Amino acid sequence: GASRASARSRPIWATGRALQKSGRLMGLKVHALDFELQADLEMHFAPGGYAGLCQVEDGRVNISALFHRNPAVRGDRTTVFRSYLESCGFHGLLERVDRAQLDPEAHAAVAGVPSGFCLQASGDEPCSVGDHFWVMGPFTGNGISMAFESAAVAAEPIADFIHGPGSCWAELTENVLAAQRRRFRNRIRLSHSL
Repeated sequence: GASRASARSRPIWATGRALQKSGRLMGLKVHALDFELQADLEMHFAPGGYAGLCQVEDGRVNISALFHRNPAVRGDRTTVFRSYLESCGFHGLLERVDRAQLDPEAHAAVAGVPSGFCLQASGDEPCSVGDHFWVMGPFTGNGISMAFESAAVAAEPIADFIHGPGSCWAELTENVLAAQRRRFRNRIRLSHSL
């Protein structure tokens, strides 16, 4: 009937993660000039987060970090990175950053980074796959491959909804969410614990 046809026109969300104001993590990135790497890839850890460093174009070093959000840390777009390094205890890395020249045009930030499952099974929710359904902790990697796995897991319930008699949108969303939870719960749990 008409209600089934309108349900079939609903989107499948595969548009990347949904921003959440309550996300506990904040990602910051800068490019440094005159920065000498100690290895092709450096990883630095402190109680409030971690940072990764690697060479990029034009002799620059990309420094990307994920921090636990801290409302007490203040700064503008060119100083907040240093403020977070200092507040989290990245003292050795901070000394090296202070000796380098940071490109003011290459600062980037992303806030509200969630981790773990983002949606609860509900007939009112969109049918979601990939980062729109869950977010893998960046340090644990595997996010891109999990996005493809997520689509593969969702394919059969979606096909059943399109071609099967009597299925409804609420049933589809619940089946897709349940299938993804079964597939990824151990990886998400491990990621969320880091």
